[in-house]
Amino acid sequence: MITSVNGKLLKQFNDLASFPVERLDELATKFSVRQLKKGEILFDQDEEARFVYLLLSGVVQLAYFSSCGQTVVSLLPA
Repeated sequence: MITSVNGKLLKQFNDLASFPVERLDELATKFSVRQLKKGEILFDQDEEARFVYLLLSGVVQLAYFSSCGQTVVSLLPA
């Protein structure tokens, strides 16, 4: 289980790999780690964006809820 984030961990992500570890360490101080349970909703489709999420492990289901029911748009791996 991951309990904290540091520059070395962030460097493993392709989109962040080109940044110096020192800068990623600074960025990591802004992160908080959250464990979610299966089926738990991370955010609602009608919410205003207030956070950036970085999936460290597992898979997230991206779904849209309409009057006809739920439509799974994508499964997003870490």
